[in-house]
Amino acid sequence: MKRVPRKQVVNAWLRLEQEKQSDKEFHIDSTVEESKNIAQLLAHKPDAASIFWKYDFDWFYHEITARELRTLHTIWEGNTIFDVARAIEEDRSSLSETRIEKIKSIASKDTIEELGPLIIYRWKGLQTGPFLADGNHRAVALALRTFAKEDYTTQSVYVGYPANAYSKLARGYFHEFLDRL
Repeated sequence: MKRVPRKQVVNAWLRLEQEKQSDKEFHIDSTVEESKNIAQLLAHKPDAASIFWKYDFDWFYHEITARELRTLHTIWEGNTIFDVARAIEEDRSSLSETRIEKIKSIASKDTIEELGPLIIYRWKGLQTGPFLADGNHRAVALALRTFAKEDYTTQSVYVGYPANAYSKLARGYFHEFLDRL
């Protein structure tokens, strides 16, 4: 796990949005003030991107294991990505058909991991988590593939963690951070 500046996470997320929303215009510039890129991200993803101004996070880059992946919660009803994937697999999902088809389409690709890092966060006051701020469809697709092929390659993530907790993470308690949540 490596600590990274918030600006790196914002710019990575903007690049992912640009790839997903090719019909919209993005101006990703690593030389501008961070607040301008955050404002742009908020314009495209107001609810999810609000984590950059609502909370004071330290950001980390990490390659998560299958065990860690299982702890991630979607923004959809707070379920884990594996709960959502299992519901899709068993044809009992409450997600819209459009969303399910998008997940299945991503799952059928050769390399989900190349679609970019997931962005996850955990805030102390929440009883569940960690939550995906971005990458819900990709993460559930990855879970579907894990069920189908029973194999998993690590997935890169950016992790937002309360700023005052950095020293604990630095001492190697990342797995505890995910397990407790």
